[in-house]
Amino acid sequence: MNTKKLIGTSMIALLVVAMGAGMAAAYTIDGDLSDWGVNVDGGNWALDATWEPNAGVQFQVEDNVDPDSASEWHGVGTTTLAYATGKHIAGTGSSHVIYDEARVPPSSTSIYKGWAYPVGGDNTAEKYDQEAMYVDDTNSTYLYFAIVLSCNAKDYAGDLGLDITGTTSDGYAYEYGVAIWDNAGTYTASSRTIYSMPTWSTCTYVPESSPARITAGNPVGTATVAYKNIGDQESLSVATAAKDTYIIEGKIPRSAFGIDAPAPGDMPLGKWHYTVVCGNDQIPIPEFGVLAVPIIALMGLVFFMRRRKS
Repeated sequence: MNTKKLIGTSMIALLVVAMGAGMAAAYTIDGDLSDWGVNVDGGNWALDATWEPNAGVQFQVEDNVDPDSASEWHGVGTTTLAYATGKHIAGTGSSHVIYDEARVPPSSTSIYKGWAYPVGGDNTAEKYDQEAMYVDDTNSTYLYFAIVLSCNAKDYAGDLGLDITGTTSDGYAYEYGVAIWDNAGTYTASSRTIYSMPTWSTCTYVPESSPARITAGNPVGTATVAYKNIGDQESLSVATAAKDTYIIEGKIPRSAFGIDAPAPGDMPLGKWHYTVVCGNDQIPIPEFGVLAVPIIALMGLVFFMRRRKS
């Protein structure tokens, strides 16, 4: 194959990838994660495959206490070991790594400083455990997210933060937020307000997990969010109020961000934040690399061909 044909073939391949990103998967917002490729409802939580999402979906799992922390975890005023340990993996699609979950910093003002997450004491900690988070930012119209947690969002949910700019120099760690918590408890495929430049509350027990909930801001749009109780999935010896697992699933229109609207691939997992209102569990969500559409390379090929033609 000559150079011209090779370049032409490469350009077609790149355009196919770019078109694929624009027509990336859409999800039905109903609290059922099967369309994400995730099998937490009825699956075996001890298997990686249960948690692994479809290709291109970024995720992090923090089910129960990190196994590496189990021997040192204890409850309030006791020496009780971890009530349960679980998967701690993160990555994209079926590609992931095992990681060690960070502890409450020793410098914390919380009484739980140095403790493993989820903090809270004995087997009641399961009631506030954030199990996993999934993000798909490849669709050109919506940002999609899904959260697996043990707490009843009607009472304990935090709000969802989005770091659009990737910097704190503008005075905001999260320039946008979605009001997930709804004190009316109406959690069936309903609307949630998207705010710009929101004011946030501080987590009540572990401030390092902040921000918690939006207290003020500028409404700029509406996200569709579903909330679903999928029942007892782990059969743990924990308090009755801590047994059930809940799913929060949603889609956020890119149009709500106006001129700040991120392009597909510009909102990796590291730019999202979610915690329960007390802050005794969160997902640190470090940024994991994703396959970006190499538009710059495509532009370079076009320029090269034009130069050759001239």
